[in-house]
Amino acid sequence: MKHLAILSVFTIALLMSCQSNQVRIGQNDFAIQKVNIVDVKTGELHENRTVIISGNKIKTIIQTDSISLSGIGKLVDGSGKYLIPGLWDMHAHLFNESDIRNAGYPLFIANGITGIRIMAADCLNPPCGDPDMTIAQYRILQKEIKEGKLLGPKTILASDYINGTLKGESTVLKPKTEEHGRQLARLLKDRDVDFIKIYDVLTSEAYFGLTDEAKRLDLEFAGHVPLTISPSIASDAGQKSIEHTEIPLFMECSDIEHEEVRARVIHLFTNQQGELGYWNAKNVNELMYELVKSFNSQKCHELYEKFIRNNTWFVPTLQHLEIYFDGAEDWKLDPRMKYMPKEEYDFFKDEYEPVMREFRSPFIPEVEEMRKRLVFEMQRAGVGILAGSDVGEVGLVCGFSLHDEILSLQNAGLTPLQALQSATINPAKYQNTTDTIGSIEKGKIADLVLLNKNPLEDIKNTQEIEAVFTNGRYFSRKDLDSLLLSVENYIKNEN
Repeated sequence: MKHLAILSVFTIALLMSCQSNQVRIGQNDFAIQKVNIVDVKTGELHENRTVIISGNKIKTIIQTDSISLSGIGKLVDGSGKYLIPGLWDMHAHLFNESDIRNAGYPLFIANGITGIRIMAADCLNPPCGDPDMTIAQYRILQKEIKEGKLLGPKTILASDYINGTLKGESTVLKPKTEEHGRQLARLLKDRDVDFIKIYDVLTSEAYFGLTDEAKRLDLEFAGHVPLTISPSIASDAGQKSIEHTEIPLFMECSDIEHEEVRARVIHLFTNQQGELGYWNAKNVNELMYELVKSFNSQKCHELYEKFIRNNTWFVPTLQHLEIYFDGAEDWKLDPRMKYMPKEEYDFFKDEYEPVMREFRSPFIPEVEEMRKRLVFEMQRAGVGILAGSDVGEVGLVCGFSLHDEILSLQNAGLTPLQALQSATINPAKYQNTTDTIGSIEKGKIADLVLLNKNPLEDIKNTQEIEAVFTNGRYFSRKDLDSLLLSVENYIKNEN
């Protein structure tokens, strides 16, 4: 009897154990089984996990061998595959509403990009070129995406490009004075933008009036470094991110007298009225090469330390410049051009590319190597790096170009993990939303990308997409191919 009692206790314990390892998935739930989870925080690989998704959130993550599933939810086979958080493109430009709805947004999702930062999402002074939509229109798109009526990524929406004047009469929309800068900040706050997009032409007075008032209004500002100030000054002013490996960074890392070079840069980038006129600029790389030859590593490291102290993020946008490299393949021959709207393609081909080739000439290898060096050194120093494709530039296609950019970051010396972080956990840190996005953990939003190859071995493997989860919706490879085909057909009908 004693042995029978012990056996009974053991049997009950075993049954209770089995029962506790039963996981039921509801009709609208998903279970990704036997998948390898990429921990973008540590670079660890958590193998053979089952991820349960309920609604648009991760309900639980369990070792696959320790459970058995029941219920009628959707099972997704993750055997031999790798799960990463949804990607973010932190520097994107979009155009008209029809192309955004029917091409741009679907292309981002088809490429596993579940969030974007649109660097010009308002039109202050019509007619506008880029963008030609207002912030109110973008807010409608946001609402439709949240309600499941429109397929698209999460969006962070910038103001229109904020330029002033260096010589002309100061106005609120083209400020030269501190007071007009402050008035413009209040106007942008009232327009409900997520942040102010700083551009090239602002007097220091207008910049400081604008940015000081923005801080008082709790309105972020990010973008270019105006021609009149330095990156270190912009960082001290509280600018949240600085975009592009361009002249301001090269100047700050140079021993050449800054005021002399600054005068040349202003002349290069502005017209006689002291307003933005870089379409008339030529041979900018020659000036940048002068700065490279006088490079001062110590000055650069002092700048990196300032970025770290001030929590200033950097968005390199390396890849779009590679189109102008000697020997680069003609972007017009890229098979992905079938996904580019006709108006955009024609603008690039007939108007913008000739201007930009003259602006970016001549090709100087030392200049391009310095761009990569700056990015690598910033990463090594601890500056926060964000991946941004700068789509809206010549030859770049929504979605696809973000993968090109993170590959360029890897080619600049970042490890595959660091390149992956620049498009996942770093954007979450930038937005202070690590509690909801950026990594794969219980309770977080299920913006996920299922890959057929390990991105920690080579960042190119982010292009090996098997499935995407976004806003509670699942897209298999077949679904993603259908999305791409629908975009292709939309473009054909445009033509």
